[in-house]
Amino acid sequence: MTMQDKLRSPARSTIRRRGVTVIEVLFATGIAIFGLVGIASLIGVAGRQASDANKSSEGQALGQVWYSEFVTRGFNDSSRWRWYNDQQPPANRFTAASALPSPLARGTTNGTVPPNRTRNRHAICIDPLFFADPLNLANMQTGFASSQVYRPGLFPYYQDNYDPLTGNPSLTNNLGRLLRVSLADASLGSLLPPGAIERMFTSNDDLAMNFSEEDKTLPAFRVYDGTARGLYKGEYSWFATLFPREFASGETPNVLAAETFHTLSVVVCKRRDKAFPPATELPGERLLQVRSPFDPNLQPNNFSGGSGGRVQLAAHVDVESSLLAGDWVLLTRQQLDGSVLSTIGNWYRVIALDAEPDDYSTPGIWTRNVILDGPDWIFDSSNPTQATLIRDVATVLERVIPVY
Repeated sequence: MTMQDKLRSPARSTIRRRGVTVIEVLFATGIAIFGLVGIASLIGVAGRQASDANKSSEGQALGQVWYSEFVTRGFNDSSRWRWYNDQQPPANRFTAASALPSPLARGTTNGTVPPNRTRNRHAICIDPLFFADPLNLANMQTGFASSQVYRPGLFPYYQDNYDPLTGNPSLTNNLGRLLRVSLADASLGSLLPPGAIERMFTSNDDLAMNFSEEDKTLPAFRVYDGTARGLYKGEYSWFATLFPREFASGETPNVLAAETFHTLSVVVCKRRDKAFPPATELPGERLLQVRSPFDPNLQPNNFSGGSGGRVQLAAHVDVESSLLAGDWVLLTRQQLDGSVLSTIGNWYRVIALDAEPDDYSTPGIWTRNVILDGPDWIFDSSNPTQATLIRDVATVLERVIPVY
C-alpha cells in the first residue's frame, strides 16, 4: 500500500457537504430580518428630515422673494396699515394708522391703564391674509369683551392679560402683544381686496396639477378655473412682524419720540392654520409662559453671545404641548423706558427639547425644557416673557428697516 493510499483511508476521509444545516439557515434569516427592520426604522426619520430640509430650502427662497416684495410695495409705510379695532362696532373696525392707539397703553381692552406709549412704538403684525378669510370675518361680527379669551385685533389672538397657566384672561397687567393690521391700497386708501391679498401673500409657484389614476402613462395636466386662470396649491403663505428697536436709535434719541427703525421678520408658513377662533384642540397660534431655568447670577451665559439659550415652557394642561425640533417660537415681553411702554420680541428656532412633558409638580400645569437658537434675550421678573408658537413655520427672515 502506498503512502497515498494510507492517506486516503476511510479513517481520514471526510464526507463532502451538499447543503447547510437548519441552524445556519435560521441564523442567516435572523440577520437579514434584523437588518431589514433597522432599515425600515430609518425610513420614517429619513423621510421627515428630507421633508423638513425641502420645506426649509423652499421657505428660504420664498422669504427672500417676499422680503423684496414687502419693500418694493411699500408695506413699511404706516399710512397703509389698517388696525382691526375689535372694540368698535363691526362696520367701523378697520382703523387707519393715524388713529392707532396713542398715547394709550395698548388701545385695547385695558388701554387706559398707564404707562403710555407713543405712536410707532407699537409692535405690529402685518397679516392681511388673516382678515381676507371669509370664515374668519364671519366669526368676527360680534363684540369682544374683556372676559373672552380670543381677540382678532391682536397677535397672537389672545387677550392682553391672558394667563397661559390658567387658560383665562386673569392677569392684572397687560403682556406683550402685537397689533394685527391689514393693508390699504396705496392710491385709493381702501382695503386691498381679498383676491389681491391672496396673490401677494400666498405662493403661486406650486402649480395645481391633475394626474390620471387609471393610466399612469398619461402626462399630468394643469388645472384651470372658470376664467381660464391657472390654479396653484398655495401651500406657502407669509405674514410679517415689526418690532421697534429695544432702545430708541441714534436718529431718535428721545424714547418719547416715535421710533423710525424696526426689526422686520418675514414669517413663511406651510399650510398655515389661520382659522379664528381656533376650531381644533391644536390652534394655529398657541401662547405659552416662558421661564428661565437658570439664575442669571449663577448662569450668566444663558442667552449670551447670540447663540440662543435654554428656557422652560409652561402652560395649562388644556393647552396642547406638542413641539418638535425645527419649530419656531416668538418670545415677547413688555419693555419700560422711563414712562414709555413698548413690546419687544424675537423669533427663535427650536433645536432641542425634552420628551413629552411629565412634570406636573404644579397641578394642572405642564413644563418642557427647550433649547432655542437665536439672538440674546433679557428676562425681566417685572415684565414676564411669553412665547407664541405658530404651527408649520418654514423659516423666518429678519432685517432692520425704516418705518415711515
